[in-house]
Amino acid sequence: MTKPDTKAAQAKAAEDKAKSEAAAKAAEDKAKAEAEAKAAEEKAKAEADAKAAEEKAKAEAEAKAAEEKAKVEADAKAAEEKAATELAWAKEEAARRGLVLVEFVERHVVQDHLVGTPRETAFEVGDRRAVPEASATHFETRGKAVRL
Repeated sequence: MTKPDTKAAQAKAAEDKAKSEAAAKAAEDKAKAEAEAKAAEEKAKAEADAKAAEEKAKAEAEAKAAEEKAKVEADAKAAEEKAATELAWAKEEAARRGLVLVEFVERHVVQDHLVGTPRETAFEVGDRRAVPEASATHFETRGKAVRL
């Protein structure tokens, strides 16, 4: 071989080496790009899963809150109906006995010989009593009770 052939062979070898390095770099870049794309896809999937889990938890919490609210409302309605029934029964019983049903809106202590003793008669706010008409009028005029 002559020198020009050697130079040509060296040039060709250098060119082949450059092509090989370029191909390896391209393959490496492609692999890196694929890995980044896969990582981005996995991240997006993880974010979507997290968002779905969050939405599911929120929906479950809202459903539970709605259920609890409905239960509270049902309990309140039942209590209200029971109170109305008890009040109607108390009024009926008082009327049957010739009495008037009153509810005290202010504390009242009966002023008799027992006042100040452990046996004193006292009516607290919210107490309901069946009393004679005269007593109902007495309490009502003094602002101590209202008729029911």
